[in-house]
Amino acid sequence: MQTVKIDLGFTENIPAFFCPFTGENLMEMEGFEKASQNMLISVAWSFPDEPMHGNEEIIEKYQTLFDKLDQEGESDPTQVLEELLKDTDCIIFEVTYEGVACGPIWERLNYVYSR
Repeated sequence: MQTVKIDLGFTENIPAFFCPFTGENLMEMEGFEKASQNMLISVAWSFPDEPMHGNEEIIEKYQTLFDKLDQEGESDPTQVLEELLKDTDCIIFEVTYEGVACGPIWERLNYVYSR
């Protein structure tokens, strides 16, 4: 398992982040839907207890572990994924970007792929 942290910085529009396996833009719904077929799991930090897509078995295990660690005050989604998938040959992309809506915002997303 490997974690790659990517900071896309500040942007006025939603940035592009392309799936390294399909070339689809994961930040657009159409691209995400195409690329998600190869994902083990994806998690948005804004809703960390509700994975966006993935393998049902991994999602169930993630939710169980997330709930346990959340009760202990340790609910960082990347750390939960690293713990869950530590013996798996996979890559976790942690993508962060910042912008402005009605004030400053930031979003962090995790996309996990099998190698």
